Amino acid sequence: YRDHPYNWLICWRFLSAMCAMRKVVLVKDPGEKEIRVNYAKDGRKSEFSVLIIAVGDNKYRLKLAIHHTASNTSGRAVVKGIVKDCARVDVEGLVKVAKSLEHVESYLEIKLLLVGEEAQGFAEPGLEIESNEVSVGHSVTIGRIRDEEILCLQSRGIEEERAKGMLIHGFLREELELLSPENKVTILSKLGNTGKSANNRDHPYFRDDPY
Repeated sequence: YRDHPYNWLICWRFLSAMCAMRKVVLVKDPGEKEIRVNYAKDGRKSEFSVLIIAVGDNKYRLKLAIHHTASNTSGRAVVKGIVKDCARVDVEGLVKVAKSLEHVESYLEIKLLLVGEEAQGFAEPGLEIESNEVSVGHSVTIGRIRDEEILCLQSRGIEEERAKGMLIHGFLREELELLSPENKVTILSKLGNTGKSANNRDHPYFRDDPY
């Protein structure tokens, strides 16, 4: 029953609809960027991602504020950052729930991948909860590409630069599938390969196959 083609078709359509509802905000320029999301309408539900591409010796600062001011609202925010070279990324995230609300769900997830020994990433998530009938949380993951991961891929005959690209692609895969071709070209350029097509399957940062 589970393997029936009709069931796979339903699953594919469901996933496509979910992707269509999800938005990705691309942060590519250094400096400070502020994003505010207000759940002010009863029943509002949404999910979005913020993708930061930080390179050079630049500093990037993101302030993300998510405010729930109506009941029966649900939100999920994912912040992902690739931090290369000597760049620095600071992320401040706040989830706030107003008084006297019910059935509110909200989650903030921050993930920063540091590429290079001098790249820096910092995150400060916060919660301000003034209601009881809510489910709210956050998580932070900051890490570097480990030598063991590179060596594992090199042992399979994969060159170092391509190995790094595969790990970066895996980290960004979900967001890349939702970006426009123009934004994919922007990411390629920021990651150091200007002029490549967004559909270039041979680029190390966008290759799907592991071998």
